Amino acid sequence: MTVQTSKNPQVDIAEDNAFFPSEYSLSQYTSPVSDLDGVDYPKPYRGKHKILVIAADERYLPTDNGKLFSTGNHPIETLLPLYHLHAAGFEFEV
Repeated sequence: MTVQTSKNPQVDIAEDNAFFPSEYSLSQYTSPVSDLDGVDYPKPYRGKHKILVIAADERYLPTDNGKLFSTGNHPIETLLPLYHLHAAGFEFEV
């Protein structure tokens, strides 16, 4: 028997009218751990241009229907891509 996970957003009890991703979304599109195991970029970028990093620390993103969606605001969502880009030879302006 296959266990069905809910596709309904989960209510965030800490904030009125705010929601977390559904159990289904979390089960399909996230992992409990990162599988980072080193990187190897044999031909790193050697140019002079930097990547402009623009970030926000807002927990909730207002949606078109007036509800608030929890962005997750997890460090790995920002730091892991930056780690790979840095390992590939890029520098940043934050």
